[in-house]
Amino acid sequence: MISMRKITLVFLVLAATSALAGDEDVPYQEIISADADCRAYFWDGVDSLGDGKKDQAKKDFENAVKEDDGCFLAYLLLSQIAYVEGNDEESTAYLHSIPSEPPELGAMYEDLAAALRADDFGAVAEKAGNIVTAYPQTITAIASLHLLGRAEYFMGHRAEAATILKAAYMYSALAPGTVPAYASKVEAKELEKFAGVE
Repeated sequence: MISMRKITLVFLVLAATSALAGDEDVPYQEIISADADCRAYFWDGVDSLGDGKKDQAKKDFENAVKEDDGCFLAYLLLSQIAYVEGNDEESTAYLHSIPSEPPELGAMYEDLAAALRADDFGAVAEKAGNIVTAYPQTITAIASLHLLGRAEYFMGHRAEAATILKAAYMYSALAPGTVPAYASKVEAKELEKFAGVE
């Protein structure tokens, strides 16, 4: 019998890799790392997981964080691998290795949320773009990427929105809990369908 732990990890990887299907260049790779070697190890790890090679994936993600210890997505996946293996202590240790988000990000995200509540799509795009640019290797950046894509969508910039939302959903598949609450279930479904991730 396959454990729920194993299913969780497989789902994350399949969701992310299906979002990548056919793409040579994944946008917003700074969310992984600004370091090209780190990103190469990270994608090798995702490929290894997709092929069921958990031990190789672990090595790849460990190499990724050696190249850039700010690669929080690699730490998240290392934590998932340890969890699947039943090693809760190691899983927690990897989670604790993730760098803390800068305190100013909270205020920046609150400003973004205020613009969102006011349906000021131009301000949402500007503030979300600032977060993604200034603090890419954060969970807040992934949530902000969703809101940037949403703003572009409702401003009628559909090509930009498609690129942004596809990346946002792909990163969220690797980091569960990073999809912000949309205005309604109908809107959420509309954007998922538009991004091709239903």
